[in-house]
Amino acid sequence: MSLDKYFKRKSLEDEESIKASSHVTQSSSKKNHIEINPDTLLADPGLRRPIYEYHINDRDAIRRAYLQKGPCQPSHCDFPQKQFGNISTLRRFNPAWFGAYPTWLEYSIAKDAVFCLYCYLFKSKGGVDSFVGEGNNEAIKRVTFSEAPRHNKLTSLDIQKDITQAAAEEITNVIIKDLGDSLFSILIDESRDISIKEQMAVVLRYVDNNGHIIERFLGIQHVRDTTASSLKAAIEALFSKHGLSISRLRGQGYDGASNMRGEFNGLKALILNSNPSAYYVHCFAHRLQLTLVAVTKKHNEVGDVFNFISSIINIVGASCKRMEVIREKQYARIIEGLENGEISSGRGLNQETSLRRYGDTRWGSYYVTIIRLLAMFSSVLDVLEIIREDGMNSEQRTEAVVLTDIMESFNFVFMLHCLRRILAVTNEFSQALQRKDQDIENAMSLLETSKERFKMMRENDWESLLEEVSSFCIKHDIDILNMDDEYKLRGRSRRKSQGITNLHHFRYELFNNIIDMQLTELDDRFTKTSTKLLLCVAYLNPSDSFSAFNKEKLFHLALFYPSEFSIVDLMILGDQLDTYIIDLCGDYEFSGIEGIASLAEKMWREFFLLCILSRVDCEIGWEISG
Repeated sequence: MSLDKYFKRKSLEDEESIKASSHVTQSSSKKNHIEINPDTLLADPGLRRPIYEYHINDRDAIRRAYLQKGPCQPSHCDFPQKQFGNISTLRRFNPAWFGAYPTWLEYSIAKDAVFCLYCYLFKSKGGVDSFVGEGNNEAIKRVTFSEAPRHNKLTSLDIQKDITQAAAEEITNVIIKDLGDSLFSILIDESRDISIKEQMAVVLRYVDNNGHIIERFLGIQHVRDTTASSLKAAIEALFSKHGLSISRLRGQGYDGASNMRGEFNGLKALILNSNPSAYYVHCFAHRLQLTLVAVTKKHNEVGDVFNFISSIINIVGASCKRMEVIREKQYARIIEGLENGEISSGRGLNQETSLRRYGDTRWGSYYVTIIRLLAMFSSVLDVLEIIREDGMNSEQRTEAVVLTDIMESFNFVFMLHCLRRILAVTNEFSQALQRKDQDIENAMSLLETSKERFKMMRENDWESLLEEVSSFCIKHDIDILNMDDEYKLRGRSRRKSQGITNLHHFRYELFNNIIDMQLTELDDRFTKTSTKLLLCVAYLNPSDSFSAFNKEKLFHLALFYPSEFSIVDLMILGDQLDTYIIDLCGDYEFSGIEGIASLAEKMWREFFLLCILSRVDCEIGWEISG
């Protein structure tokens, strides 16, 4: 069988071109063997034949020969000067570049241009000949820059990931370098990405060399699950990667989930076991919001009320037409109230409002939702009546009937007014905590004020609450329950009502119980340790000429960090604090400072300047003594 069917024979022209090559000779021992003589290869890259002009069978041998010969790097020739572009200064090739790029940079004496050896050896036919055929002169450079953007689309996912990873690593290195050996705190949150994988986002909080409080995003760490042990293992892996240590932690900040803040098995507790100085201090406004969320999940009737509210908002706001109807109804009632003198007129009063959906992470949203539902109570009932008659399907009509019966019940009205009063206390506290200029001491004072208000409400507000609920029921034609009658559980027979009265149920099982649960959640989430720690820090406040300064409280602050203050240090600290307050009160540079952050920044700058001056004095002393 002929091999011509499977292997193509070389043509006569190919054989002649090989023989005609000036530096390629045919061996007499083997007819098809090509010998390459490195000494006869043209060294000047500007005079070489392009590699793709050689026969395909000879290219690898020529490449090996040129690699063995090395790049053309003449260092003792005269490199001419020339003008490039619009720059008037003359420039020329610098032979020192051969030392910077010894393996690939080439220079052509014939063309006064630079080339790349690797680009020449592996250049395919077509494309721009920069660094290969014409050299990297100014004309070719313009062609390269004009052609490159057309091909540089960065559409490859691998290239995009590599660029992103490289940028992330460089940024992270800058953050770690800026942190140095300083102490720091961590802020952590957990979430799922688009691929439903659990991720943990980590932020570092520290003081930089200028005394500024810095927060930097360190990275996202994948975790197998969100258990406390898995999160701690992920943190240790991330710290190990960047050369950080848990021993340098001085604070933790997470959300209020049990796997984070658990007293015994939470992430907070696991880190505190490794480092007792890494105190847990969470966002006060977020923590306050979570107290209400916890109550709604633990108290069945509170949870039911918010579920009913959510259903009411969903069905009433299901279409633009229904929202328009409720606005028209509300507008008509405002006009009627103004005419009857029931509503006062004035600038900023009686503005258009709408129902608002609450959210677990939206501060004060529960309170606003209840306020608006109470204000639009009659209008909402009118829309539900329309849905009962003209609903799109039987499911909507049935739902409207059920929700109407619930809204027109004494129990629902009572819960709305009860929760409004309770949420009013926490709402004021929440709004105060969200102020950026809020100081720590005032925040802690507001916490204690809120607790006292709850206690006073529990003892004194029952009568006024009952009167308020009754007046609302009379206005909206809702039956008022007799507090001395036996309480009837919804959906149960009278025998299962345990013989309790309406007064007992509404006052003790609802009103008092909800307040007690709210107080318990406040005590649980605003722990005594974190409260004392922050109050001690507040005594460093420089406002009003350091009027908040308290030596005993600051001494107690040092006790929170036993690894930082030895017994000897504590003995010296009292004398140092006396000197500290006298020195700062007498220094006019500290007289106008407001806030602990400004004080820390100022003291750090003074300390840094002192270190520089001390170093200069030492260097001068060394020069004199030398």
